[in-house]
Amino acid sequence: MSTDPVLLAFETSSDACSAALARGGEIRMEHVRAPRAHARHVLEQAHALLHRDGARIAPEALAYGCGPGSYTGVRIAAGVAQGFAAARALPVLAVSSLQALARTVARDGGDGRILVALDARLRQVYWGLYAVAGGCARAEVADRVDAIDAFCARLPGLPGGWRGAG
Repeated sequence: MSTDPVLLAFETSSDACSAALARGGEIRMEHVRAPRAHARHVLEQAHALLHRDGARIAPEALAYGCGPGSYTGVRIAAGVAQGFAAARALPVLAVSSLQALARTVARDGGDGRILVALDARLRQVYWGLYAVAGGCARAEVADRVDAIDAFCARLPGLPGGWRGAG
């Protein structure tokens, strides 16, 4: 694998369905909000990214959003990534969807603590607290799911100085 590998990634753990291609510092993405239709879109997105501008790009590694989120959505991303990887003997990286969101927020607004929370339905919330520095997001509170009341009760006990995302 090169020092700047071509990475193909999938995220289907929510109502949104995304595929992205990182190549030489450039990131291209296909994205659609398609509840319960991820399986129909994700392979088309990957094909569009890998065959853009008439070129055929070969990924050197794959990544997928491993949740937390929709069980079926996570399974779709994992299955697609593992299928690509098995066919080409490529490495696969599972990435927390909350951690990825924390890194995105830090990229746009600087390093620091970022509390990420997403609706888990049924009056629950997926959440995690991350310390982001130099492009790396380290979990200070690992991804979890709590009832909304329990989540709100935990907030005063968290380390301070965080920004929110979700």
